[in-house]
Amino acid sequence: MPCYPSLVGKPVEVVYRLGFVNLLVNGILFADSGQFILLEQHLYEQGRVRTFYSKIPYPCIVRLSESNPGGTSPPT
Repeated sequence: MPCYPSLVGKPVEVVYRLGFVNLLVNGILFADSGQFILLEQHLYEQGRVRTFYSKIPYPCIVRLSESNPGGTSPPT
């Protein structure tokens, strides 16, 4: 299984499988346990920041790559 410790703390783009559907998410790779990753996502809504964490098991990951850090900044 692949490990992603070099990407912890960096913005990433993850394509993962959920049943018969592939989903694309962007966020910060928060942790890598060796069996799953934790992805931190921020939602900016009405001037407030909401933080979500997604636990994605290794077998479900289709593709994981470092993404453009400029795409994760809050709107002005």
